[in-house]
Amino acid sequence: SPSPRSTRLPLVVRAWRAAAMAGLPSHHVRFDVESLDYDIDASTLFERKVHERSAFLRRYNKILRWIICMAVGCTTGLVAFTLDVLGSKLLALKFALSARAMAPTSGDVASAWFRAFFTHTVLSLALVAVAAILVIWVAPIAGGSGIPEVKAYLQGIKVPGMLRTGVLLAKVVGVLCSVTGGLVVGKEGPMIHTGAIIAAGISQGSSKTCRLRTMWLKTFRNDHDKRDFVSAGAAAGVAAAFGAPIGGVLFAMEEAASYWSQSLTWRTFFCAICSTVTLNLLLSAAEQHFGELSHPGLITFGSFLGQSHSGAYQLQELP
Repeated sequence: SPSPRSTRLPLVVRAWRAAAMAGLPSHHVRFDVESLDYDIDASTLFERKVHERSAFLRRYNKILRWIICMAVGCTTGLVAFTLDVLGSKLLALKFALSARAMAPTSGDVASAWFRAFFTHTVLSLALVAVAAILVIWVAPIAGGSGIPEVKAYLQGIKVPGMLRTGVLLAKVVGVLCSVTGGLVVGKEGPMIHTGAIIAAGISQGSSKTCRLRTMWLKTFRNDHDKRDFVSAGAAAGVAAAFGAPIGGVLFAMEEAASYWSQSLTWRTFFCAICSTVTLNLLLSAAEQHFGELSHPGLITFGSFLGQSHSGAYQLQELP
């Protein structure tokens, strides 16, 4: 058992000593992975400082939390719309180039089919190569769906670089290239990680990748508030992916977060609704049926026979 003196040593020194005692090389120990300080300071001085705040300042912070959640939801819906539209455009371009290569020039059908197959294969490999380069050399943390990393963060583990803006760009471009390249992957899982990164960036008003640090939102630059906004961002990602705001809240509540409260439930639900509504409005505008609220998110099974736009829910039907 560790002595009282050893527990007062820094975490890095204790990790190095533990690795040395276990016979592990020091380069196998990740010193940048630490726990997050989610506990609120319960000291007398902190409680006194909180009670000394004016009623206007406390009300202002509450309203600001709702505004940030709305911004996170709308931005997540905008990113989901961009992924959907650009993915459709890239797929259409890839198949158009393959169809152009398949056009027979001298009546040789076999060579036309070979040219089309070769063109389709080369384009798919090029798109997949872009995604692989981003994951291998630019942002390795962007590989996969990102759900395990988000769950680890919400459980109190500081994963290095998980919420950086560069990871967001690599994630979005990588998912776009992977899906259009023909890999057996989807846009739904990575949207959770995308929503979490968006929430972390907007709520803190800063970005280490862009070397940007504003003077606003200083109040929320702590692990406790950042965790709450990341929970809302993850729920917004689920809502944008599946068109299910309640499902997003349940995912964040039951699967991801280790801390929850009633006020966080309502803010997370509001954030998920903003994400779903933003995506629906943008998709309806792109399809020239602005105001329809019947889009199920990024996941779709296509149009059914006899389906028309007359039976879809409209924006003016909202109370």
